[in-house]
Formats: sequence, structure tokens, C-alpha cells
Amino acid sequence: MKFPDLIYLLSFLGGLVTTAASMPFWRAWCRRTGLLDSPGHRKIHHVPIPLAGGFAVLTGLLLPVLAAWVVLQSGMLDPDTVDRLRHGLSRRGGQLAC
Repeated sequence: MKFPDLIYLLSFLGGLVTTAASMPFWRAWCRRTGLLDSPGHRKIHHVPIPLAGGFAVLTGLLLPVLAAWVVLQSGMLDPDTVDRLRHGLSRRGGQLAC
């Protein structure tokens, strides 16, 4: 697998695993704090549902980005790879942030 494909795959899998792994934590936290969607006449659920999806997605975005930053800062990658990543992010970082 070549350089950009591996980065894309690791980014996708990191976000997927982090989101899935954090969902039980966020569901329990939402239940404890009362952050629930109550049933109503226009809704299809009959029990309160935790509003945890947004927190899990945010966790799935921020933790892999933080892990990537730690890897870049720690010197675990060779300088050529770091230069290529920095160049790519400097060119497309704004688009990725949006």
C-alpha cells in the first residue's frame, strides 16, 4: 500500500474505531446527566434515547487527530514522510478543517 492510501485508511479506521468505542461511554454519560430525547407524539421511540451521537462523532474526529499530532511531534516517522504530510496539510488544511 502506498503512502497516501495508508494515511487515508488509518484515518478512516482510527475515526471508526474511536467513535464505536466511545459510544457506550457517551450513552452512559448522557443517561447520567439527563441529556435524553424524550418520547412524544411525533416521535417513533417510546423510551428516552440518549443524545450521544454527536459526542461520539466529535471524539472520533479529535482523538485520531490528537494521536496523529503526537506521532508527528515524537519523531516516530522519517523526515521525508513528515515533510510530505506537512506540505499536504499546508495546501489542504483549511478544506480538511471545514
